[in-house]
Order: sequence, then structure tokens, then C-alpha cells
Amino acid sequence: MRLARRVEAVHGDHEDCPHGLSAHLTDMLQELESHMVKEEQILFPMIRQGLYPYGPISVMQEEHLEHGEALRQLDQLSFEQQLPVGACNTWTALYLEY
Repeated sequence: MRLARRVEAVHGDHEDCPHGLSAHLTDMLQELESHMVKEEQILFPMIRQGLYPYGPISVMQEEHLEHGEALRQLDQLSFEQQLPVGACNTWTALYLEY
């Protein structure tokens, strides 16, 4: 997120700048953290008890689908992580190291 913010701030006028990427990554992180808490505190303990709760399972499945959509949006925002010619080290690190 730090690298995305930096690229957006420095290269905002570049046509291939991933505008909105840092905000999208922040949203994705919050959603993933929330999802994992629900799995660990609600779903997994129920499964360990031999319960297979349809409600929580269907919620988790829907969130998995939503995350897939978030990944597609990530690709769109970053032009499928294709670096522009002459990309700086920060932009390169953003797309290649993460």
C-alpha cells in the first residue's frame, strides 16, 4: 500500500498510473482481515465441534467470490501489472515484488 501511494503521488499524471490502487489495496486488506477473523472465531470452531453451519459457510463462500472480483479489479487498476517503459524503482517494486 505504501508503494502504491507513492507511485500514485509521484506519477499521477502518467497515463498508466494505477489511480485508486492504494485505496483498493486498503479495502482488500480490511476485507481479508475481517474474513479471517470470522473463519477463525466462528466457522472453524463450529466445524471442529462437528457442526457444518450452512449460514456461515455460505457467507464465507460469497466472500471468496467477492475477493475474486477484487483481484480482477486489482488487475484492471494496475493494467495487469504491466510496467510502463522507464518505470521507476518504486513502480517496479510495486508490480514485481508483491
